[in-house]
Amino acid sequence: MSPTQTRPWTQTPVQVLIAVTFVSSATVWAAVPYLPIFLSEEVGYFPVELIGVAVAASALGLFVGQYPMARLARRVSIRSFIVAGFVVEGVSMLGVVAVSKGGGAAGVAAIVGLRFVAGIARAGIAQSVRAAIRKVSASEQRAEVFGLVGSADIAGITLGTFLAGLVAFGSVRSVFVAGALACAVCIPLALALPRQAPAEMTEPDGDAEANHTTLFSVRVPLTVLLLFTAATTVLIGAYNSAWGPYLRDRGAGEGAVGMLFALFTIPFIAFAPLFGRWARTPQRRMTAVVVGTALAVVAAISYPFLAWLPVVVVVELLAASGSAAAEPSLDALVSDLAQDEDAQSKIFGIAGTASSAVSAGSAVVAGLLMTGGVGRPFLVMGCVAALALALGSCLLGLSSRSTVAGGEEAPAEPASHDDPRRELDVARLGALAGEDPTSPALREEAP
Repeated sequence: MSPTQTRPWTQTPVQVLIAVTFVSSATVWAAVPYLPIFLSEEVGYFPVELIGVAVAASALGLFVGQYPMARLARRVSIRSFIVAGFVVEGVSMLGVVAVSKGGGAAGVAAIVGLRFVAGIARAGIAQSVRAAIRKVSASEQRAEVFGLVGSADIAGITLGTFLAGLVAFGSVRSVFVAGALACAVCIPLALALPRQAPAEMTEPDGDAEANHTTLFSVRVPLTVLLLFTAATTVLIGAYNSAWGPYLRDRGAGEGAVGMLFALFTIPFIAFAPLFGRWARTPQRRMTAVVVGTALAVVAAISYPFLAWLPVVVVVELLAASGSAAAEPSLDALVSDLAQDEDAQSKIFGIAGTASSAVSAGSAVVAGLLMTGGVGRPFLVMGCVAALALALGSCLLGLSSRSTVAGGEEAPAEPASHDDPRRELDVARLGALAGEDPTSPALREEAP
């Protein structure tokens, strides 16, 4: 039975990617809330004013590492790259514990440096998983696979922070030791990945020159997808910085805040694979992205005007459902943008860098906006996301219409300009805009 005739979750490579993503997320996020506590309480020489620098070092490493790691993931065995990422992540966690017994400026620099390197390792793992999904899944099933892996990511974040709380009862230091052990567990999981995917699942048919894609040739759809990425990611910064204070302001107790944080993950875990399974065509994926993001935007803008906590919870569930619809389809659209692996690795790097930058920047801005009220970050970031979504939708619609109109009215071109790549790029743009995906160029591109 071919891969396209079986459900993705029954395929061993997809199961491995789900497991790797789950354990990786649990490991990384288990340490996040305890790093400031560890540095302030158990590392006596670490200056309090530099704790924020140590926390931000990992995010900076993630941002810096996205593009080069995406490029390297194409040139190195994906399996080996994931293993190396877990080794570096585990060593960095143990290194923080070991250096904590030292002291002075060298110890401070070592801890910050280890967290920065850990962020780069996270970028390598994330980009390797993206590249692996492209290799082990057929195009029409890719959104479903991204939904499954995304659900594993969210589940890992939730369970990781919960388990860290249990481990921390013994010692905060033990959280980092347990994280290093979890990284070691991920290594045999990653080794279960195949050395390379079957050629028929990774390379389109046709002449190699015709299959070559340049970033310039896909600049319009890439810009559209980057705008949609910004629309979904800018809201994350608002949630990361302001959601807890907002809930407290609406009357949630300390325990309820944590529960309502976790509640956001339930619709995503439940619905992301289902929405991904539904989004088998470019038109459905674009519909899921636009409608899902719009739902999340409306929810964010409405938060400042909601005073009753039960209503806030209902709106939160709607926002989470919108994110579950949008994110797997957006990842699949980005993954299918280029034919050849070299161009696609660049696109993965650009998308990852943009996502990291917008997420970090919006978190900082949201924190500053809270001086005007805990609801203001959601209002402002929601408006920014709405603008990005509107610009992306307008650019997509206008470009598609002008391309089709130009194609109908233009005279026949010389044979030297009859480039199959141009036909494919026009067809891809039309498919993203919701037009018929059965053009000869797209049929030839299908696995």
